[in-house]
Amino acid sequence: MARHQEPIRVPHETWVELTNSDAVNITFQVLEGQVETYKAGAVQPASGTRGWLYRLGQAERNIPLAEIANGAGTRIWAYGAGYPHSTVLVDHA
Repeated sequence: MARHQEPIRVPHETWVELTNSDAVNITFQVLEGQVETYKAGAVQPASGTRGWLYRLGQAERNIPLAEIANGAGTRIWAYGAGYPHSTVLVDHA
């Protein structure tokens, strides 16, 4: 199921799936706090996994998941690196 400019709350030190289904491209912007993003499958990344850091205001526009990371997976996860939470605006088909 697609997300259309949907704000997603990401609690501190927690993995949250930004895509809610398999995706090919994604658009997102950090509205509050900061997050680490990681490309994976339907199962959340393991504890201790690290991803690309996006700070307040940083974004990607219609980027193919293959350009985010070379690893396997068709979903994007965010790890809350802001306290007490971060918010990411997400759009994908």
